[in-house]
Amino acid sequence: MASLADLRKEIQAARRKLTTIARLLAEYERAQRARHDPFALERLLQQLEKQGRDAPLGPETRERLRRWLEYERTLLREQRRTYQVQFVQELQAKLRPLGFSLEGHLPRLYAGLYQILPSFEQGTVKITWGPEPVASLKGLDPGRVAQAIQKHEKALKRPFVAEEFFRLLQQAYRRARQEAGPDRRVPLALVHRHLTLLLQPRTFWQNPVRTRFREYPRSFFAYDLYRLRQSSLGDRVRLYVATFDQTRDPSQALFVPDSAQRGTRYAYLSLEPEEA
Repeated sequence: MASLADLRKEIQAARRKLTTIARLLAEYERAQRARHDPFALERLLQQLEKQGRDAPLGPETRERLRRWLEYERTLLREQRRTYQVQFVQELQAKLRPLGFSLEGHLPRLYAGLYQILPSFEQGTVKITWGPEPVASLKGLDPGRVAQAIQKHEKALKRPFVAEEFFRLLQQAYRRARQEAGPDRRVPLALVHRHLTLLLQPRTFWQNPVRTRFREYPRSFFAYDLYRLRQSSLGDRVRLYVATFDQTRDPSQALFVPDSAQRGTRYAYLSLEPEEA
């Protein structure tokens, strides 16, 4: 025979499960009133279904819960399709003032060189510039997606002087060749590493701590190479396309824009001497 303590524990456990179901039902009702996205509602239904499996419900109550879950899912099915269409339309409207047009189809959308990957089931949006990560957002908010892209664009398109960048690139290239060997082709990753060091302010070398380090992400380097190639010095820069195996390893390939819409993964760089 079960002891009084065991009986009390069983009753308390059953009460907790019923309390959880009641809380989820109340949360679902509030979310419906607030017109939350149907994917968030579906996640609540999944939690209710999971909690209801082993909850101490009578046969009639369990059947009513099953039928209610089935009915709600039928309603949400159409709402999900409508919500996805609205998300894309709102995102188009938010990106248009930034000079972007939205292309592609769910779950993979494109705005220029940006890739937008919404996960409606998880309620997240990932944004990349080419293959380079830009942001990972919680919530399916087109406005926040546009803000993240605008912020990255502002950082990417910071002031640029082609002659000054080329001078630093030459120094980084010479240092990389000393490390890599006599071949004129030098791994882009190695050039990027030396260029990042050359870009550090004097205060960093006086006291090399993280707060004084000047970041120079791969996307910045790639965009600066693109701008250099568009300048009068562009003929002196040669990039070499990465092999398939190299493209699978971010440390061996760098995505560099070829235009405002497309780019290529390159593995090596060489600089041509100035013509006499």
